[in-house]
Amino acid sequence: MQILVSKLIDELNSSVFVLLAMLAASFLMAFRIGKWTPQFSHQDQKINFLQGLSEKIIALQTKVDLIYQNTHPNKVVGSFSPTSLTDTGLKIARRVDASKILDLYFEKLDSLVEAHRPKTAYDIQVAAFRVAKENLPELLDTTTFTVLKNEAYSNGILLEDILMIFAVLLRNKILMRSGISMQPLPA
Repeated sequence: MQILVSKLIDELNSSVFVLLAMLAASFLMAFRIGKWTPQFSHQDQKINFLQGLSEKIIALQTKVDLIYQNTHPNKVVGSFSPTSLTDTGLKIARRVDASKILDLYFEKLDSLVEAHRPKTAYDIQVAAFRVAKENLPELLDTTTFTVLKNEAYSNGILLEDILMIFAVLLRNKILMRSGISMQPLPA
């Protein structure tokens, strides 16, 4: 057998031998890649599951927020139609001068809301609430942020509740600028 392989190598041009070796390597690579394909499709299934789970978590978080807002004795935002500031929220907004603070950061916050591409008043509200909660704290200077935290502490509420005041004001300002009525549609 060894003599036969040795004679074959001697007779064949070295380039033909290299081509045969490359063909064998290609076959092995194709075989291994074929084994990987089911693993990748399994990963795709996991990713799709996690994306669905993410949407469910967001929906659950929204519902928990609504429950919190409706059961908290010092709530600053009420689930009216549309969501509005309560008397407590209005008092806090005046004390911290929320309108003035919002005016300082409105252009940046407005562009962040527009990045969500809202089409309806509801879309604007959802985007404004998200932007106020997630992005406003990053924009505030240390002094203003401290004032807001102290106000939350003195009222026995969370900082997120204070940020909801800004979210409502931001939504109202964007709706007015867009010419969208803040009144609910008749039933």
